Amino acid sequence: MSEDEIKHPLATLMKQKYGVTKQSSLRLNSDDSLFVVFRKIANYIYKNGEWNDQDYADAIKSYLENTDRGNTDKREIVSIVKDPGGQQVLRTNRNTYIINYEDKNSKKLYFILDQDNKSWSHQGDNYYKVYDPNVTWVIGNQNYTLGYGKLLNDLMQEWQSTKQEVPLDEFKAQLYRLTSHKYAKKSWQTQFQETALGNLSYQEFMTMTEPIVENEEDLSGKGPEELKRISRRFKASALQNNEQLAKQYLGRRVRLRSWQTAYEANQINRFIKNYLEKTYNIVRQQRYERDLDKQTHAKSWETKKNIDKATQQIMDRSSLHQYFSKIELDNDVDLKAFGYFEDEVKRLMSHMPLANDKNILRLRKLGNHRALGMYVPSLDTIVLEFRKQSEVRKDSNGDTVGISSFIHEYGHYLDYHLSKWPLSLENNFKPLITQYTKNLANSNLSDSKVEYLTTPTEVFARGFELWSYESAKLRGNLIGQEKEYNAKTGAIEYQAFDSSLRERLFNYFDQIPQLKEIKPELAIDTSQFEKVKPLETKEDVSDAHVLKDLSIKALQRWTDNPEKLEQLISVTGTSMQMNNPNRLLALDQLQWEKLPTMVPAQELKQLKMTPDQGIHKVRGFVQKSNKHWISSEMYSLPDLLKQAKGDLELTKQLKALDKPQKQYNQEKVTKLLDQTSLKFKNSDNTITKAFKRAERYILLDSLSGQVNRQPFRFTNEERELLNKAVPELLKVMYLRVTEAASKEEKNLRTKLQPTISKNISVPLNRSKTIKR
Repeated sequence: MSEDEIKHPLATLMKQKYGVTKQSSLRLNSDDSLFVVFRKIANYIYKNGEWNDQDYADAIKSYLENTDRGNTDKREIVSIVKDPGGQQVLRTNRNTYIINYEDKNSKKLYFILDQDNKSWSHQGDNYYKVYDPNVTWVIGNQNYTLGYGKLLNDLMQEWQSTKQEVPLDEFKAQLYRLTSHKYAKKSWQTQFQETALGNLSYQEFMTMTEPIVENEEDLSGKGPEELKRISRRFKASALQNNEQLAKQYLGRRVRLRSWQTAYEANQINRFIKNYLEKTYNIVRQQRYERDLDKQTHAKSWETKKNIDKATQQIMDRSSLHQYFSKIELDNDVDLKAFGYFEDEVKRLMSHMPLANDKNILRLRKLGNHRALGMYVPSLDTIVLEFRKQSEVRKDSNGDTVGISSFIHEYGHYLDYHLSKWPLSLENNFKPLITQYTKNLANSNLSDSKVEYLTTPTEVFARGFELWSYESAKLRGNLIGQEKEYNAKTGAIEYQAFDSSLRERLFNYFDQIPQLKEIKPELAIDTSQFEKVKPLETKEDVSDAHVLKDLSIKALQRWTDNPEKLEQLISVTGTSMQMNNPNRLLALDQLQWEKLPTMVPAQELKQLKMTPDQGIHKVRGFVQKSNKHWISSEMYSLPDLLKQAKGDLELTKQLKALDKPQKQYNQEKVTKLLDQTSLKFKNSDNTITKAFKRAERYILLDSLSGQVNRQPFRFTNEERELLNKAVPELLKVMYLRVTEAASKEEKNLRTKLQPTISKNISVPLNRSKTIKR
């Protein structure tokens, strides 16, 4: 299989099934009958292929064999060849083909193929010579005959590959009607519609009806065929809740044979309808993919060559590489915003199902594409509109910006990757598309917009959004909000999923094994620091020894893998005034992205302040005057300030408890760090670099507050080595890094403090000094 065939499996499928090599417009209307749909798709096949004489011969053979047209004695066709001599026999200038049978009797059958496509009024008709009845022919337009032949061939293969209750002759008879101009009139359309009688099962029909007989003896000894001929009638009680049946059969006779005919007709029409809908969905999805390919031409989707150094480092170090095969950022992507985005995606993806093939994630500005996000199947790429941090949730027009479309685009990815065939094109999803299309028909949207919204993969991705939000309870910046998804007041494309359809939709997604497994884990808010259950102990934590054991467990927990250690390092720089045990206990109990200043209960007692019930608190260590450490409750200072709002004196006293360290220019701190042992050297190995980067991050955070602060991240190479290392290494790494950072911070603060310089080369003018 070529690379293009791998990238475009739907195009490959259409070529295999029908010989289609191109694409054009195909529009089916909601009121199109089965007959019209069959004819439109046949014409589409003809327009989008390159055909030769053999293709026409094969199509004629399929057209005749699958409808038993022109062959009343059902002889087996051996070959069909173009026969110019037939033009003389039939006195026509149109292309003529002769049908050769295995049984060579005197009867001859020709097929006249109108290359000008002006014979629709004779499509499929049989003729014979008055003076020579052994010479017969069938007439057909070139376009419809070829399209019908291709469709009939594939349709018959699908019919025969499934177990069918209906006799083959009945199926062929309906195919005959579908391919004959005679049945184009509206008066015949009931032939292609399902009936209420045919929708009843045998058991339902027999229960709802009763035989019309004089006495029970009339039924005794009757065989199945005789019973079919006995008239029956519907019971009045059975028709009370069935308006269609009541309208047609109330007070009228109905035979079992009539039910059987209606039942078989429904089975046939339903099979053909499902087949045509599936084919149409493939055509629409193929066109959808083609339009995406046009928007994403190769050059604009190649990795940029002139990427800024800082951006390249973020791309290389991103922890998202464990979920995506490649990460690409534009130079104008806000790197600080990316840090928040990266955290959210990581929290989400740790729960999301992954296919065998990881896809590519690109963050760009998509102004030219008029989209907030895209998934391009041929490139297996998710691309998101990415803007500044101030625009992470809303843009100036009030529309949700790109990152909120992540779940939608990931839904496309799952559609294409959770199965060998797109899930949205499978039979069990098709009824949902049909109902969604009907619901959207009542909107004021343009035809082109409806066509786009009802593309199978779009319905799937939008349905996956709703399932994630309403059923799985996922929240955060990577998914939309209630006002978009509300069934009554939300966006039109979501209102079309009414309550009934939503119930069916959620049941569908619940049945997908990969989603059923992870659903309980998705009830999270990805915009929040992902929490785990805080450590607990049955012992009394007011005992300092018990609390010490708990802090050791916290150290073990938050250093048991590189990802948790990254979170721990991320909160350390801004909480350097805390000791390690208190920091670990606060992180484990609060699990915030930034730890607040904590006030011991003893100090609040001195201020005569009683904390409210909702004040966040942790259990930590407090040093007494005798330098002994005891266990104490500690309360969040920001929460206490909110409680004291309005009490100026108490607020002043509380603020006095906060002793923030002075912050310095980030660039200045960075230059000073490069003058210490923390400067990176070419000789540094990967682990040494990891140690240095962790300590530098903590010091930058503590000394400058890191204006463009992002959560700490190991590089992929560092993370890979740390995952393979002995478990104790991460714990040792944290303890050494924080100890070294604590000592280095004091030295750096001394160097960063301004000094008073005196110019000793200029004599001091005492008189001016005294006067001044």
